Amino acid sequence: MTRAERPARRLLASLSSGATPSDRACDLAVVAFALWTTCAHGVVLAGGSLVDLLSLVALALLALTALALGYLYRRYRQSGAASQSPPLPEGSSSQGAELHAKVRLAGAGLAALALAGYVIGDDATALWWSVVLLLSLAALALHLGTSDDPIAAARATRGEPWLWLLALGCGGLALAAHRYAADDAFYIAVAVATADEPHQALLSADPLLGVPGMALHNPLHRIHSFEVLNGALSYLSGVSAIRCFHWISAGFAGLLVPLAYARLFRVLTPGAWLPAVLAVVVALIANGDSHRSFGNYAFVRIWQGKAIMLNVALPLIYAYALRFAAKPTARRWALLACAQIAAVGLSSTGLWAAPVAAALALGSAVRPSRRGVAILATGLLTSAYPLCVGMAVKGDAVSLTRYRIEQGEWGAALDNSLEIVLGHSGFELVALASVLAAWLVWSGPARRFAVFVPLGAWFWLLSPYWETFIQQNLTGPSHWRALWALPVPALMGLLFTAPFALLKRRSPPVGPIALYVSMLVALFVVVPERTTIQAAPGFPGRVWLGTPQLKVDDIHYEAALRLSRIVPQGSIVLAPERVSRWIATIHYHPYPLVARYLYLGPASHQLGIEEVTRRRELTRFVEGARDGEDALAQFRQGLEDYAVRGVCLAIEASDDARTVLREAGFVPRLGGKLYEIWARRTPTPET
Repeated sequence: MTRAERPARRLLASLSSGATPSDRACDLAVVAFALWTTCAHGVVLAGGSLVDLLSLVALALLALTALALGYLYRRYRQSGAASQSPPLPEGSSSQGAELHAKVRLAGAGLAALALAGYVIGDDATALWWSVVLLLSLAALALHLGTSDDPIAAARATRGEPWLWLLALGCGGLALAAHRYAADDAFYIAVAVATADEPHQALLSADPLLGVPGMALHNPLHRIHSFEVLNGALSYLSGVSAIRCFHWISAGFAGLLVPLAYARLFRVLTPGAWLPAVLAVVVALIANGDSHRSFGNYAFVRIWQGKAIMLNVALPLIYAYALRFAAKPTARRWALLACAQIAAVGLSSTGLWAAPVAAALALGSAVRPSRRGVAILATGLLTSAYPLCVGMAVKGDAVSLTRYRIEQGEWGAALDNSLEIVLGHSGFELVALASVLAAWLVWSGPARRFAVFVPLGAWFWLLSPYWETFIQQNLTGPSHWRALWALPVPALMGLLFTAPFALLKRRSPPVGPIALYVSMLVALFVVVPERTTIQAAPGFPGRVWLGTPQLKVDDIHYEAALRLSRIVPQGSIVLAPERVSRWIATIHYHPYPLVARYLYLGPASHQLGIEEVTRRRELTRFVEGARDGEDALAQFRQGLEDYAVRGVCLAIEASDDARTVLREAGFVPRLGGKLYEIWARRTPTPET
């Protein structure tokens, strides 16, 4: 090696420091999006625009680049004198106890008994007690046990090319899987408004209905930065916002899912991290029984912020928290803080989910000692940002959601959450089995993670004894999202790699590999009623695989496009809800009277109940419904009062509706199998 080559080698060593390219990709994505989120929050708070945000981000990037270069230069100067001894396995001093074989057998028996009791009795409260008692006994066994054998961290870097191949496949699946999501009606509309009006104050006005002075129907969405990011991409590139979501965001986020889980499993199961990641990917693709399952928030919906938070941000928070607890450094503290900030920018659910995930993972890794308490306290400070943002918006959130929280039967929230997220199928049993028994498989950090994280989430967030308090102060009416605090995919990854843990002394590992593959095949073929990539009768939208296209309801989206093209920008149109939900996702669009029926309830505090009712009835009328004898007269009057310029009329609507349209100066412009599109022949008077 020449003298000129040595500095380059030293710089390269300082850059790598043992991290893999996939680790670096996750870290870079987290830091970049956290920077974007904090800048977006500052601009929104100050009433700034997209142009202001882009300027601020550019300045922040320059400052961050200077800091990074200084950090790398210091690492470069230190690398020459640094010791070349291999790093010690992280967390070996805090690894859990090696349970006796009889304890493991007893735990498996109790888990099977608890699961059988739930299947027979179908009692969610009894299941809650079973999980709490079993995991509490497991925690006690960990506390009383002896030290675990250290896991060789050096093995965790193997298989990197296979990981990237899997990641590229997941990104391709996210692009090829087509299933529309009605929530795009708002999320993409925000990006469209951001790109179309780059000098308007960000997130200051409702992008759906065009009512002057109307704010967002949900004030919590003002903390989202992901939709603004897609709007910025659209503004800078000229690509439509909907394509930024369905192509750029979907492909990139789909690629990040296995990379994020690899970051986690390299800490939990370094000897079998790649099989664990593959098991998670198979589980997410197979988990299609319930509309709101973990799987249906993965690759078939990964372009939305809440899906990215669930499948990318939360696994990374677990990983960063475990790494910080094993070796507290400023860099690891910053990564854990950035991951939580990123979770908040992806979804308002991150306000509570990110701090809960960080606290549970930290608690699972530290020992009950003075040093452990200090590490835990320092790690909890990384949650300061989401907690402060949460306190700032709590008043708006409570006033908006409290009336939507229905007081059901005692303990019904847990039962409903299990049904909504896990469904009543074989997949529910496998998921619950992973919660009950994943801790029996691995030793070390994986065992502690599989005991303390689900125990804390299950006890605090899913308890039937204080479920109303949790709904009113944490989760809101979507209490089923409390199950997101249970790392079910990660626990399934631990459970399905049992052959590598329990038969690890077998060489060659033909038997463990064969058993592992058989388990994955059964998970995909036998366990679920339907996978996420199969047609789902009764679900909102069909699923099919093909070349990358827009993930929309084709017929209704086409009707929205046609209606938007024949009326002036910003005018008022009337269309069935399945059509109008797509109108605001089109650049330079008109405004429907109703974007989605779901959004009318939260908007009623601004529009008033009478206005909301009128908009709903007019929309139902063009869908073919006749609510009341005076529906036709109300339709005639509504056309004039709202100065409607275009109408999308369902084929099954009455001929009287067509007569009224002709009398009001409308002419049919386009026809189709489901809809007719009418437009005014002459301009309407100002309202």
